[in-house]
Amino acid sequence: MSHSIDDFKSYVIIHQQVESGSRSVKELSKTLENRGLSSSERTVKRRIRELRDQFGLDIQFSQKYKGYILEEDSTKSDSFGKMVKLFANAELFQKAKTNPKMLFKYIQFDYSEGYKGNEYLSECLRAIEDKKVIAVKYRPFVRNEVSIYTMHPYLLKEFMGRWYVIGYVKERKSLRSLALDRVLNIDLKRESFEEDKSQDLKEHFQKFVGLVYEEHETEIIKIRVNKFQSKYLKTLPIHHTQTLDKEDEHYSYYSYYLSSNIEFKQKLLMMGARVKVLSPDWLIDEMKEEVQKMMSNYN
Repeated sequence: MSHSIDDFKSYVIIHQQVESGSRSVKELSKTLENRGLSSSERTVKRRIRELRDQFGLDIQFSQKYKGYILEEDSTKSDSFGKMVKLFANAELFQKAKTNPKMLFKYIQFDYSEGYKGNEYLSECLRAIEDKKVIAVKYRPFVRNEVSIYTMHPYLLKEFMGRWYVIGYVKERKSLRSLALDRVLNIDLKRESFEEDKSQDLKEHFQKFVGLVYEEHETEIIKIRVNKFQSKYLKTLPIHHTQTLDKEDEHYSYYSYYLSSNIEFKQKLLMMGARVKVLSPDWLIDEMKEEVQKMMSNYN
């Protein structure tokens, strides 16, 4: 089923409203009307049904609050929010097509190689949906030589502005994550594959930050940050399991339930002296060792 830009605007507004508290159909209808969107009560109920059935958001009517609420599932809610950003960008560039100069006059892009390879997104998605094998011409970060990988693509994943296609690579006989900005070409094959149902990749990646899997047990990790850094963590959590445990006059205390990896540690190191790891002990030792190596660079 295809959706218009106005459809997605309506989805975003309803999602934001029910995420922040209980909303009646009349309240949602009025909000949509104020934004110049289709706003009949029948339309509102249909939009809620579509958010539930097509996007997996658990929006339910609460007899207690006499309105619709979003049941807690931060993973699906966050994923929906990020997906909607893609469509918001599409609307922006649709407007820019009529006046390209506007794009460069009023918009500044971050310098990033992450935009490279995005032209392969639709091709990878089609291969995933149709379960078609792809041949990927690829130049890894660690070496300059080009390889050809035969892949069964399972999942597209975005991390820090860079897109990855994840799947089984025949030559490596294992799951691999290939950064699309390192792809030189993708050839869609006629050959089909059967997906390995024993692996739930989305569930797999929920256990850690980013893409690098390390052999650490999933465990509770506790940190302390100053008030300044806490403002950023509240609006940009490191991981979907992030929980604010307590606050005092000077510090905020957060906990995570995940498998630590290099990307998680890099997130902590980016906070500099504004963060302190409180547990577990092995992670404290690793952070100390990393900080000492950093200090030795300036001796």
